[in-house]
Amino acid sequence: YKGLMQELRKKISRVIICTEASGYMLEKKLESTGIKDEVDAVYSSVDLMSIRKGRRFYSKVLEQEGISPQEMVHIGDSAKRDYHKPRALGIIAYYIDVDRKIKYLGQSENTLGENIIGEHQLADLRQILEELR
Repeated sequence: YKGLMQELRKKISRVIICTEASGYMLEKKLESTGIKDEVDAVYSSVDLMSIRKGRRFYSKVLEQEGISPQEMVHIGDSAKRDYHKPRALGIIAYYIDVDRKIKYLGQSENTLGENIIGEHQLADLRQILEELR
């Protein structure tokens, strides 16, 4: 992902990671993959005293970043926590379908029965570069 991160840097001002894992563990993983220096901040629901990524978690991230929901683009692989929850706050969200749960038919459903709008589905993380033109 190092090349991808460098390309993202040309299009956006900050790269942050939001996770339900421990921030410490994720930082270790980022070090081992060689992209730690490409990430500006890591927000962990564990570290922010929120069990899951939900309204309270995303509100805290927005507050700490000093941005409005419309200034944040969120990409994740959980339809509920990475797509629907941030969108409910006005955050621009994309769902990356890593397990190919969704059929690409405009508006379709994944195995949880949650609607994902076709233009906000990514089959591969590299697609975000096209979306952020």
